[in-house]
Amino acid sequence: NMYNYALTSYMQTTNWQMVLAMANKMEYDDKKINELANDLSSSYLNMGRFNDAATILLEYLNNPESAIRALTQGCLWENALRLSYKFNLSNLIDEIIKPAVEESQLIHVEMTETKLEQYEKQFERLKVVKRSKILMPKLALLPTDAHLGDVFSETSSFASSRSSFSYVSMSEGGTRKRKRKKKKRISGKEGSQYEEEFLVEALKKLIPTKEHKLEINRLLKILFILGFNDEAEELQ
Repeated sequence: NMYNYALTSYMQTTNWQMVLAMANKMEYDDKKINELANDLSSSYLNMGRFNDAATILLEYLNNPESAIRALTQGCLWENALRLSYKFNLSNLIDEIIKPAVEESQLIHVEMTETKLEQYEKQFERLKVVKRSKILMPKLALLPTDAHLGDVFSETSSFASSRSSFSYVSMSEGGTRKRKRKKKKRISGKEGSQYEEEFLVEALKKLIPTKEHKLEINRLLKILFILGFNDEAEELQ
C-alpha cells in the first residue's frame, strides 16, 4: 500500500523517473511497465515536455523513431539528428527533421518581420508622444498619421491577451475608481494620459526574450548543419 501511494504521488507530481522506479520496485511485469511508460510519454508530449517524452520512448519502449519525432516536435534538433544516426534511421532526417526545420524557419522569419514592423511603428509614435509632451505639455495629443490607429490593435496579437487582462484585473478589494483608472491606463488611445506608458510596455513585449533567442540560435545551427545556408542567412 505504501508503494502504491508513493507511485500515485509521483504521478501527480509528474516525476516520471520515480514513477517507473516504483513500478520496478513493485515488480510490475513488462506489459504493465510498457503501458505505464506509454501513458507517461503521451502525457509529457501533451505537456510540451518533449525531451522527457523522448527519453521514455527510447529507454522504456525501445521506440527510437517516436523519440526522434518527439524531439523534432520540441525543436530539439541536434538530439533528433544524433538519434537518427545512432539508430541508422537517417531516412527520418529527410522525412521528418528537414521539413520541420524549414517550417520553423519560415514561421520565425514571418514573425520577426511582423514584430519588427510593429516595433518601428510604435517607436515612431512614441517619439511623437514624447516630443509633443515637451513642446505642448498641457495640450491633448493629436494623431499625426491616419494609419497609426491600427498599431495598437496589431500589438495585441503579439503581446499575449492574458497580459492585457492581467493589467485590467484588480483585487476584489480594489475600488471602482482604481479599476477605471487601470483600464484607462491600458487603453492606448492616442492623446490619452497614459499613451506613453502603454507604448513603452508594448515595445517591451516585442523585444525577443532570452528563451526565444536560444530557440533561434538552435535553429540557426541546425540550418547550417543541414545545408540550408540561404535560409539561415535570411533568419539571421
